[in-house]
Amino acid sequence: MAISAKTLFHFTKDICTIKSILEIGFWPRYCREDGWGEDKNISWAVPIVCFTDIPLSKINDHIYKYGSFGVGMKREWVREQKDICPVWYLNQTSIDVVNQLRNALQERNIPAHYRLFSLLKKTEGGKNYYYDEREWRYIPNVKNKELCFINLQKHPMNKDELKTESEKTKSYCLRFNPDDIQYIIIDDESNRSRMIDIIKQVYSDVKTVEVLSSKIISKKQIEEDF
Repeated sequence: MAISAKTLFHFTKDICTIKSILEIGFWPRYCREDGWGEDKNISWAVPIVCFTDIPLSKINDHIYKYGSFGVGMKREWVREQKDICPVWYLNQTSIDVVNQLRNALQERNIPAHYRLFSLLKKTEGGKNYYYDEREWRYIPNVKNKELCFINLQKHPMNKDELKTESEKTKSYCLRFNPDDIQYIIIDDESNRSRMIDIIKQVYSDVKTVEVLSSKIISKKQIEEDF
């Protein structure tokens, strides 16, 4: 059995977020990132959308942590997206690698090092073993320096303030066609009809509605059938 799914999943705790994804695509929102090595006292925020390629047969713990609603995108679509890639997991003792990368980027005066550093992730922290999350990230290549990152030391922001700032990154939504969707995941069968209604609100084509409705699977189905 493959250790990676052929589908890339994005999970959320809110069915309304699924509607938004179907309408405008995956919206990169500002997320807090903490520095490593010589940057360990620095925090910043970059616009990110997180995905995972954990197979459905092993997805239950991930769903419990990140939400029971999701969209699964076909691997063919993923290959066409130049700004999606797996995060780079590093051991806690890999600080030399982080510092070398940081210094090399600074020598070339590349402000995009915040974008690259946001693709680095520790294998574990506290009770979390992040390596098991098999995370991928969409971090748009934002040319505007004022939008590509927020220095949280100079401009401290809480979650609500970062949410407001994320309105500025809406133009970087990652779009797709209905055919690119492999699965639409719901928390419970009781929400199947509501999800179908959402699909009907977003798409007027009858065939598209039928096909997408057939791709809806519930958390219980995943537990029993995968």
